[in-house]
Amino acid sequence: MLAHRTIALRALVLAGAVLGSASAAQDDDRPSDILYLAPGEVPTAGIRASIERRAPKTAGWRSEEMHDLAYPELKAFVERVARNVSVNELSRYLAPSFAGTTHFVPESLEQVFDDGSTRVRIAKSYSTKTYGRDDIPKLVAELTAPFGGPRAGSSSPTGTKVKLFTSVVDPVYPRRFNTRALVRFDGKADDDGLLQINSEWDISWEVLEREPDEIARIRTIALVRYEDIRARAPIFAEITDAVLSGVPRYASEFLLGSGEYHFRTDSLNGNVYSGLVGIAIGDVNGDGRDDLFVPQHGGLPNRMLIHRADGTVEDVSEKSGLAVLEDTHSALFLDVDNDGDQDIALSWFNSIVIGTNDGTGTFALDRRALVDRDTIGEIKSLAAADWDADGDLDLYACVYSNLGPLGTIPVPYYDATNAPGNLAWRNDGEGVWTNVTDEIGLGENNNKFSYAAIFDDFDNDRDLDLYVVNDFGRNNLYRNDDGRFHDVAVEAGADDMAAGMGVSAADIDNDGDVDLYVTNMWSSAGRRIATQDGNFRAARDAETRENYLRHARGNTLLLNRGDGTFDDVTVESGAMNGGWAWGALTVDLNNDGFEDVYSPNGFISGDKNTGDL
Repeated sequence: MLAHRTIALRALVLAGAVLGSASAAQDDDRPSDILYLAPGEVPTAGIRASIERRAPKTAGWRSEEMHDLAYPELKAFVERVARNVSVNELSRYLAPSFAGTTHFVPESLEQVFDDGSTRVRIAKSYSTKTYGRDDIPKLVAELTAPFGGPRAGSSSPTGTKVKLFTSVVDPVYPRRFNTRALVRFDGKADDDGLLQINSEWDISWEVLEREPDEIARIRTIALVRYEDIRARAPIFAEITDAVLSGVPRYASEFLLGSGEYHFRTDSLNGNVYSGLVGIAIGDVNGDGRDDLFVPQHGGLPNRMLIHRADGTVEDVSEKSGLAVLEDTHSALFLDVDNDGDQDIALSWFNSIVIGTNDGTGTFALDRRALVDRDTIGEIKSLAAADWDADGDLDLYACVYSNLGPLGTIPVPYYDATNAPGNLAWRNDGEGVWTNVTDEIGLGENNNKFSYAAIFDDFDNDRDLDLYVVNDFGRNNLYRNDDGRFHDVAVEAGADDMAAGMGVSAADIDNDGDVDLYVTNMWSSAGRRIATQDGNFRAARDAETRENYLRHARGNTLLLNRGDGTFDDVTVESGAMNGGWAWGALTVDLNNDGFEDVYSPNGFISGDKNTGDL
């Protein structure tokens, strides 16, 4: 049952067309070799020289040179396949030595999931027969037929996506190389529903000399993985404008990313381009409807939005007392004083501010409550639980690094242990909080770049344990033994050494215990580079290369054995590739009793497709 359910889970992680409307990617002509520049800023000669030294050609990365040649060609080829163009137009992407392609769809498909709304099929068998260039229109028609094409006036896939996650130069023929690519098509289906096709192609290429540069052309294509997801209607509808458009400054704040504000507000307020803030949801005024708190970067006021009966929101930020301009990284609604209403905890750089609710949604802020003068790292997220079973909620703060998201260089990159350390605060009542991090054992292995934490009873002993997700290395699993914690992540099989961003706890396999879905980053560039013995690390350093490759693997599914130890079933479940993921959630999207996954992904927003982010 697990295999079929998690195959469907993977489909929902990736299903842009199924979850909502499909959209085509856009490109522009901005240079892609500079991460971020202020408006009008020109990179210095030193920056340019540093970039040049790291360029694939200069640094001897022939495989990455090949990737840079192949990616735009494959992207254009796939976009034209989706449009059912002529064989002559497709032929311009094929090498003179083109040796053929397999079918773009499998010989037979097996249905593995159907809840009456969404159906998932996977390949049961693949054809190994290859076809010449004159047969390509037939193969394309076979691929696009479920979208309604290629009949005149009919639809075709409206969205495409490609990622090259391997690139290997042929050792015998240096002007030939091989790649494996993720290839996705999505759009409106022939039955007026929605369809998404996720596949992998093995592609061999030939490099041709064309003045003034080389070009890459396709020699062969082989389909090696395939699944399609068909939905009778979108699972979600986009209602952002309907809910939020009446909020003051909606267009100038909510519709702009952090990139638009970076360099446009005072940097002393802590404004950074990475946009790493969350939201908090809770009923702050006791009317039975959940309200929304939106933290913002320094220089922009935090927003408190009250949920009206008609589904829209009212901005009460000023009235609530929460419209402060401090750089707010995290917020959490919780009842800190046990009076039955939702108070709030806010993280401002290295301190936590408690806002006490008067029951109407008006908060009194205590800026003195939780400040650790010895910690200069940024608090990125908060978790609350009554871990000592004394009847009130305590707080745990995840601290990432000193002086901003890149203020401390992780050492070593794949298993860093040089971060400031997280903080545990015990609620002693009457607004008194005590730092008990070391006292209760949470100082053990407390040197990671932490992004998120979650409390739950993982070993079924009726107390709350703690799982902490760390970037650049191993996670922590703190087992609670009578109020004292011990890090058992390694022996429990839960350390998951990767680029940890978030975590969700749920009974994934419905066996009565709590499993973990950990959000990491699936990096196509990382997967390409870390596998290459010749350039990436020395051949004798195979273990380090494997650690880097693990770092780029993607999200992780850990199934609880029932005793607080875990099996990593990520690969066989298909729950790995959630993109450049942040804070994936397990949730039963279709009310069938099984937990699905929603995985937000991406990084710095932009029109330029970098081939990785």
